[in-house]
Amino acid sequence: MIRVNVPNKSKAAKTRNLGAKRCCRFSISVTSNTENKLDALAISTGFTRSELCDYLLQICVNSPDLVNSIQDKFNKNERYRVHPRIINDGEKQVVIY
Repeated sequence: MIRVNVPNKSKAAKTRNLGAKRCCRFSISVTSNTENKLDALAISTGFTRSELCDYLLQICVNSPDLVNSIQDKFNKNERYRVHPRIINDGEKQVVIY
């Protein structure tokens, strides 16, 4: 599995609505079991629940193996399948679709 470096704490969650950065809010519904796990992990790591969710989503969308696995299992339209690639951008690796 390819490892993608994600910052320890989400900068996006701390800089929302500042400068030219665009913020998109959306809400999700989770089971109470998932909520309990998120709360426990957030307390354990010192993240807020929002920071933790942002961090977990960053890991998911920046992991080519996970993206491909989800598409292999659930893809409905091959025309819209994304093809994640890792490129070197200076000293860091970036995932692009």
